[in-house]
Amino acid sequence: MTRYLLIALLLIGGGVSADMTGTAPGGTGFPQSLESTMRGSQYTQSADGTLDSVGVYLSITTEAHNVHAALYKAVDSSFVDSTEIVSCGTGNGYHYLSFVAGADVYEDTVYVVIAQAEAGNGACDIPINIGGTNVTWYASGAWYKWVDPFWTHTTGANRYDIHFHYTPDAAPATGPPDQRHGPDGLGQRHGPDGSSARHRP
Repeated sequence: MTRYLLIALLLIGGGVSADMTGTAPGGTGFPQSLESTMRGSQYTQSADGTLDSVGVYLSITTEAHNVHAALYKAVDSSFVDSTEIVSCGTGNGYHYLSFVAGADVYEDTVYVVIAQAEAGNGACDIPINIGGTNVTWYASGAWYKWVDPFWTHTTGANRYDIHFHYTPDAAPATGPPDQRHGPDGLGQRHGPDGSSARHRP
């Protein structure tokens, strides 16, 4: 129930996709710096779709910080897509970063959504929840472009307050069977004896 209320609020507030991969605990947890540091969480995708945006909870003080995010495949650390760089203002709350290419994501594939902030005055922190069965990725480094594959990194049984939104693929079109063919696959132009149905008596 909470998930659907959150999605409704996001739709009203920012027009993001109604489908979300990951969780949004709302800023609970211990603050961890994103400045010149890459932190992300690992999630299993539930449906095929197209990437929309990343939602990341940030606590920023003193001045705005440049932030960007990316998506990687967990199995081989391969790059999938990255977001635009956004100047995120001071305060506490979610920031939404749009993916550049809108790459495809696939059901049952494990992805890692990762964010990084450029160093500046004040703090730019992301909350982390310790423990559980979640998996986090962490790598330190300067403000870089995203690399393929991802940097050498460490993992942990934690969860950062970051997730991504996607637009699910449209369901296959359904409708009545082709009226040119009968239930046995034969053309209705022919009667049961093979004669043309157009010339039945």
